[in-house]
Amino acid sequence: EREAAAAGFEALCQQVPDLADNLSNAVVERLYEMLHSDSLFGIEQAARCFAAMSVTEQGVAGVTRELIGIKSEGIGPLVEVLKACPAVSVQAELCNTLRVIASHRAWSLVVCEMAGEKFIEMLQSDRMESVLSSCRALSGLAGMAEGGRRRLRAGTEHQEAATPVGGGPRGPRGPATKQQPARPPTPPPPP
Repeated sequence: EREAAAAGFEALCQQVPDLADNLSNAVVERLYEMLHSDSLFGIEQAARCFAAMSVTEQGVAGVTRELIGIKSEGIGPLVEVLKACPAVSVQAELCNTLRVIASHRAWSLVVCEMAGEKFIEMLQSDRMESVLSSCRALSGLAGMAEGGRRRLRAGTEHQEAATPVGGGPRGPRGPATKQQPARPPTPPPPP
């Protein structure tokens, strides 16, 4: 019953992404309870809901916010379940959830630091679904890194284009120096 309600909620979030922007703590708490349940289907469904919620900035803020008595701020529970649960189907859903969260610039480095090692470990699995899930997650992280490099490169090129030849107002070497007023020529000594 709880899984069916979560599946309906997931479908709604996919159709109306802004729906996840202002969820009450109670809804998010129920999803984290499902994430820590004994039901593989429940864990998978919770992960799918978190992925659907994380499409928007406010939605990912709802997924990662602190819930007193449940979790601290961040993605810790998602990564813990990813590392602890051997079920490939659960790992696949959690990899997808983390990939969606990492698509937000503020979270890409956090996902990389916390789950990157597990993604690499999954690459070495003999289970094809595990390898594919890891590849999708890592390619999402790589895409964010490449996008960051492009933005940085574009910013640098824009800055270079805006700087006049010769180094700009401060000259080619260091800060501007105060111009000394021109002195009148010294008269020749009297005969």
